[in-house]
Amino acid sequence: MKKIPSRTKIFVGEVRVSNKRYIVNSVDHLKNPELIMYIQNQCYEAGLAPKVYYTNEVYMIQEYVEEVELTIDNKSLFYGENIARLHFMMQSLVVDTKKLRPMNKFSCNYSEQKLKKNHQNKDAQVMLEVYNEFFNMINNIDNLLLDRYLIHGDLNLSNIMITGAGVQFIDFDNCSYFPRSYEVLRFFFQSLDFSQNKEKTIKQLFTYLTAYHSINKLKIQEWKISLQFYLSILVTDVSMIENKIFFKERSNCARFIADNFISLQDCINKATSKGEKKMRAKYNTLVIPFLFKDEPLFCILKREDMKIWQFVAGGGEDDEAIELGAARELEEETGLDKINANFLKRLDSQGTVPSNIFKIFKESWKEGLYVIPIYTFSYFMEDSGIHLSEEHLEYKWVTYDQAVELLHYDLDKTALWELKMRIENNEF
Repeated sequence: MKKIPSRTKIFVGEVRVSNKRYIVNSVDHLKNPELIMYIQNQCYEAGLAPKVYYTNEVYMIQEYVEEVELTIDNKSLFYGENIARLHFMMQSLVVDTKKLRPMNKFSCNYSEQKLKKNHQNKDAQVMLEVYNEFFNMINNIDNLLLDRYLIHGDLNLSNIMITGAGVQFIDFDNCSYFPRSYEVLRFFFQSLDFSQNKEKTIKQLFTYLTAYHSINKLKIQEWKISLQFYLSILVTDVSMIENKIFFKERSNCARFIADNFISLQDCINKATSKGEKKMRAKYNTLVIPFLFKDEPLFCILKREDMKIWQFVAGGGEDDEAIELGAARELEEETGLDKINANFLKRLDSQGTVPSNIFKIFKESWKEGLYVIPIYTFSYFMEDSGIHLSEEHLEYKWVTYDQAVELLHYDLDKTALWELKMRIENNEF
């Protein structure tokens, strides 16, 4: 993670009254200073913030808290646990949410036009590229339901103090009512050093979220769409586009998430479902790995149990998004550790399978569910490296005609024909 930045921008001065020290901080035009004072002092009672003695719309007087030098062996674990404690405490507070500062919300159309007008700005170009790559996801984000709770609203490294009494959070003037998963991810990515390699980042994210989840468990359904939600806000919030340094950091973050979306979301799912029993989702996926040599080649796998040839296939878990379910199955069955979301393409071919062939049908699925859908995908690979799981005996890279001869299921053959036609039409 980054080094803790200076706090001099918010520091106004120090005063002494009867030999007691107080800090005077500037605040950002508070509309409801009494409410913010109440929230911070409730956190003070829980040992998570300095006590506030007075505040108005422009400054705040709070107790003096001295920071200490502390070597943190595992920062991801440390911050994950402490942010979870803050959220756990704040969720019990009853406040009038209408008096809180609303989070900025921009229409997709407005944001797109704003980015296009700033086409000479390289960072705006990056944001527009990410917006276009994830267009459907971003434009459908309003249809996603996430629980809203009281959050700090501006968590960053400069707003967390390490004192002799423990961790203290400051600057509550941006408190808002918003999904907690958003604030958790926002803190992590704002604190991230993007110069480090992806594997280290994934490891840090896993540790950070596992630590958070061990103290404050959010709904699994929320975590499933948390990265999607965060990225949509990151791309559409163009309020600071004129601030070159700030907007560059945001564009770097957006590009990193876009390039590693599936790996990051898979990490989130694993970290926040640790210890949870996974439920089979009511859909299956089929993925056709392919590459180009002298002609297109397709990877078929021989199942260990039925001794038949098919493409990558399997079911979703819990409320896992279909695309993420397909990517996870591809990763598990081929051993690929770097699934590129841009290479995973949804096909039109679709089938169904009887629901009663699954054990869960009798245990949990409701009566009246007779079939579940099978969604098909293609995945372009740059090389032929495959590492089989225990589910398969062997794999082959074959031509279209060879695949048709060997494949067992009709849906595999139909999806393969569709992919062949799309390749011939230069869609890849």
